[in-house]
Amino acid sequence: MNDMPQRFRQGYPIYDDEAWLPVHEAKHDVFSGDAKSKKRIIECSFKESVRDSLANDALRSAFSLGKQAKLRLIKVVIRNEELSPNYEYAGTPNWRDDWRTTLPECLDAFEPCFILFRLNTITEWILITFADDRAPVKEKMLLAASRATFKSEFGQCYVEHEKHVTDRKDLILDTFESWLKSKSDLGPMSEVERELHNAQQERAAVTHTGPQHMKGVAFPLDRNAEDAVRQLAIGKVAFVQLSVDTLNEAIKLESIEESLTPSQLSSKIPRDKPRYTFYRFKHDHEGQLHSSTGDFHALY
Repeated sequence: MNDMPQRFRQGYPIYDDEAWLPVHEAKHDVFSGDAKSKKRIIECSFKESVRDSLANDALRSAFSLGKQAKLRLIKVVIRNEELSPNYEYAGTPNWRDDWRTTLPECLDAFEPCFILFRLNTITEWILITFADDRAPVKEKMLLAASRATFKSEFGQCYVEHEKHVTDRKDLILDTFESWLKSKSDLGPMSEVERELHNAQQERAAVTHTGPQHMKGVAFPLDRNAEDAVRQLAIGKVAFVQLSVDTLNEAIKLESIEESLTPSQLSSKIPRDKPRYTFYRFKHDHEGQLHSSTGDFHALY
C-alpha cells in the first residue's frame, strides 16, 4: 500500500543529516536576483509578520531555512488540523540532481501533501499540490481547502509556479521540465495573471481527464447497512434509513423498521441531517396486493 522507500516514510527523522550542506555552500544563491525580487521579499516578510500563523513551529522553522536557501525541498502534510513538515531535504547546488533524488519517491499515493521545491534563487519555489485519486476523499478535500492558507503562510512572493498533481509519474524530471518550459514560454506575469493562468490550467486538466459529466464519490456500505438493504429487497422490512459517515468514508445504517404506515413516514425523516431513506409501500389495487419501493434523499 505504501510504495515509498523506507527513508521517506512517516516516522523517519525530518532532517536528513547526509543531505545537509555547510552554511557557506548553501548561501551561494541567497542574494542573487534583481532589485524587484528583493523588494518583493521585503514586502512579503512584512505581510507575514502582521498576521497570525496557522503553521506549527516545526513548519515555521522549515520555512525560515528554506528562505535562507538551506533547504531544497519541504514536504508538508495536515496533522491534527495543522500544517506540519513531513520531510525536509537540504540538497546540493544542482537542483536537477536533488529532484531526481527526492521526487517522486518521497510521495505516498495515499497521503495528500504540499511540496515546496526550490529551483535556484529563494524566489524560485515551485508549489506542488499532490493528491492521488486513491487517497482518502476527506484528506484530499482538506488539502484543497488549505492551499490558499498554506501559500499565504509561506509567502506568495516566494512562489514562482504552482502545479497540481494527481499521479506520481507527472513528477518525473523530464515531464516536469517540459511543463516548466511551457510556463517559461509565457513570459513574465503579474501575481493576478499567474493566478488566472493556474486556474485555467486546472480547469482544463479536469475537463480533459475524464467523461464530461459530474463525478460522484463511491463509499462502501457497512455490514449492517448492506444487510438492511437486502432485507428490504426481499420484503422482510418496510423502512431503511442510511447516512454517510465522512470520517470513516462509509455508508452506515441509521434506522430500520419491519413495518411502517405512510402517515408515520414523515416523522422518521430528520429535518436537520442528510439521510437516504428507502420505504416499501404495500397497498391493494383492484383486489391484488402490491408492494412498491421508493427512495427519498433528504438534504437539508
